Amino acid sequence: MPPPTLQVSLDQVAQAEMERRYHATRDAQTRTRYQMVLLNAQGHTPPQIALELTRFPGHLESWQQGCPREVRDGTHLPRRVPP
Repeated sequence: MPPPTLQVSLDQVAQAEMERRYHATRDAQTRTRYQMVLLNAQGHTPPQIALELTRFPGHLESWQQGCPREVRDGTHLPRRVPP
């Protein structure tokens, strides 16, 4: 059974404050976190949120730039050894 997911509920005041902070921040990571919370509060599931976040142009490229080469290439994973 999959682990339960967190469902955020925001009242109108908290929703408005979260949206204000989302639009006011210049930090991309913080903006993405606000967006995740807002989408979750709207009832989106984690897979739907992940899909929504990857639809933005440049998202994957910015992830690849900030990600170590070993993770991008998969060389950080253990090698499969034949039995």
